[in-house]
Amino acid sequence: KTRLKNTVLPSGLLFVAHKYDPTTPWINARKMAEKFSSPLLTINGDGHTLALTGVNLCVDKTVVHHLITPKKAENIFCPGNAEVETQ
Repeated sequence: KTRLKNTVLPSGLLFVAHKYDPTTPWINARKMAEKFSSPLLTINGDGHTLALTGVNLCVDKTVVHHLITPKKAENIFCPGNAEVETQ
């Protein structure tokens, strides 16, 4: 295994993943989010890549908010075009 050096990252990371992504398993996004102590934005559905496409307003708003105000946040779930839910 390759080990990452203890490096200070720039602004907080935000991992974005579909719960049923056929290409990149959601569990891998969850593990990466945990490894980097970062929030995970989970879209409750299938598909791959969705951020900033205008398809899901919950995802778009969450990503834009994180880019403007990057800080440690809670995990977030976007069930379709519904309002943001925090865990």
